Amino acid sequence: MSDLKCPICGENLIYHRIDDGESKVIIRKEPDGTFSSEEIGSDSNGSTRVYCSADESHEIPIDLWDEVVLIAEDFGY
Repeated sequence: MSDLKCPICGENLIYHRIDDGESKVIIRKEPDGTFSSEEIGSDSNGSTRVYCSADESHEIPIDLWDEVVLIAEDFGY
């Protein structure tokens, strides 16, 4: 594991996730009066960025980028 710093200037890295999704769900009233649901479609259009907290133009190598994403996802982000 690396020290998770910008390789250019040594500042911290920022994980930035934008998620925009949609779900289509049918809600039914059953004969016994209860309700049920069935997802009939979903779509996700998101993006993830990893960048230097001091200068977003600093290039982050893909292996470091992947490591930051995995750690952030382990934290539930």
